[in-house]
Amino acid sequence: MSWGHNATRARSDGPLGEGGLVYVRANYGRDYPCRIRRFEPGRALELEVRPPLLFIVNTYEVEPAGSGARIRHAFEISGLASGPMKIAGIPRIYRRQLQEEVARVIALADMVPQA
Repeated sequence: MSWGHNATRARSDGPLGEGGLVYVRANYGRDYPCRIRRFEPGRALELEVRPPLLFIVNTYEVEPAGSGARIRHAFEISGLASGPMKIAGIPRIYRRQLQEEVARVIALADMVPQA
């Protein structure tokens, strides 16, 4: 996962599908189980992760747009630690990092040969 700011790898113990788990390793060495809430191969992935005192939902969507595609990455943060995170400006920092990640994903996609 070379495009992610806080992920060094991801693995699944089984086939990808709603209700399944993907284990994502944060760049500081901890693996987080992420439950798949929605999965549409090649189109959408929605994961929920529950780090201590937080509940995070990450949504990734790709849809055709003209001669290319539109990529959307959204996140929701709630839980006991979400208030202090907002006060500290973490969501703003995270949004900036996501914009950079989406740009890297687009660059990677541009390198994939078209069938």
